[in-house]
Amino acid sequence: MSFAKLRTVFGTLRARLTLWNTAVVLVLVALPLVGAREGLRQILVSGLDEFLEEEMADIKEEVYERSSKGEDISTWLNTKALNHPRRRLFVQLFSPSGDLLWSSAHTPREEWTQRFQSGTAGAPVVCGEYRMLRQPLDAPRLVIRIGVSTQRASRDLADFTYAVLVIGGIVLVLTPGAGYLLAGRATHPVSRLIDTAARLHPARLGERLPLSGTNDELDRLSETINGLLDRIARYLEQNRKFNANAAHELRTPLAAIRSALEVLLLRDRTADEYKEGTLVLLDEIDQLRGLVNKLLLLAEGDAGQLCPVREPTRLDRIVQTAADMFSAAAEAKGVDLYVGRLDAVTLVADPTALRQVVNNLLDNAIKYTAAGGRVVAEVKCEELSGECALRVRDNGIGITAGDLPNIFQRFYRADKSRARDRVRRGSGLGLSICQAIVEAHAGTIRLESAPGAGTAVTVRLPANDVPC
Repeated sequence: MSFAKLRTVFGTLRARLTLWNTAVVLVLVALPLVGAREGLRQILVSGLDEFLEEEMADIKEEVYERSSKGEDISTWLNTKALNHPRRRLFVQLFSPSGDLLWSSAHTPREEWTQRFQSGTAGAPVVCGEYRMLRQPLDAPRLVIRIGVSTQRASRDLADFTYAVLVIGGIVLVLTPGAGYLLAGRATHPVSRLIDTAARLHPARLGERLPLSGTNDELDRLSETINGLLDRIARYLEQNRKFNANAAHELRTPLAAIRSALEVLLLRDRTADEYKEGTLVLLDEIDQLRGLVNKLLLLAEGDAGQLCPVREPTRLDRIVQTAADMFSAAAEAKGVDLYVGRLDAVTLVADPTALRQVVNNLLDNAIKYTAAGGRVVAEVKCEELSGECALRVRDNGIGITAGDLPNIFQRFYRADKSRARDRVRRGSGLGLSICQAIVEAHAGTIRLESAPGAGTAVTVRLPANDVPC
């Protein structure tokens, strides 16, 4: 297998999980086994040392008693050594100067048995395959050295070490396979997510990632991705409708322009007729230009590029100026345009954009309020929330509950009965533009309405500047 294929295989999540699982299991198994082996070794050594100390105490006491009575101790020491054939106990007697005086049965023939073993008297030492203990005796003046073979302890430790290696080898062989199977079960939902995501297409976003029902991290990941797909699907559907509606709205003034031009070209016209036709064309072009500008503004908002100019702006003065401008239109329709409370509010905002919001709200309120009705505009500063609130309310025809959820959608018109009245009806983009401008200023816009009871629109803007 080539290096590239190996890198591909070991680069998968399943392979990495297998390697990590194997490493963790081996460490968790190896540490207790190594600790157990070390513990066994210490127990075996401690057992030998305890045996040596007990035998040394017994021998010293017996040698002292027998020597004080003038009895021979060699026979008893030989018997003592022969009583422990499995441990191969041996006893040696030395003079204080280090000369060997006597050795028992089972004493090794090695050269080191003819002299003192280096090391502090009273502490067990190891020499070859023996563990020895040397202590002096005052009466008679002798040095006693006893030793036992470590072969049995070494053999027991070797057997345990072999068992540890066998267990470790079995774990080393079985863990990667088991880890690979477990990693496969763990990554299977991820594989399904990948397969499903690979089948998704912008034109076919109806399929969703499966949920196992365990509510684990993978389920939450699937729910998050499904939520993202829902938002993408809604966005694409809105874009599709937006493009279709934009094309329809653009087609209307273009058709009117073409019709006006065709009428002008049917026959020769007088200068006044050409002038009148040109005025009609200019009016349609103005409407077309206004629609295109609105569409561009909404497109900038969708792209996150609607970042207004920031400068100190008096919102109360903008509302007062807009009310003065619309007072003539309100008076002509028989609507009372009233300016209520106007707190002196200075925002760091785009004054042109805010004027557009206020103008759209006042225009809508006057447009859908019958003669004798009233439109009220006011600005309040809310110190607790750190926001200012612009509120425009009327007692006009209102909006039905079924239309309210869609009122900020582009090209949506709640007044379907006026579908043919383009002047009265508008483009259906006014509230969408207001929403885009308000959100660009980190604010919110909310609309409350009921049929026959009027409509109230509230715009809340932060008092502090929010960077774009």
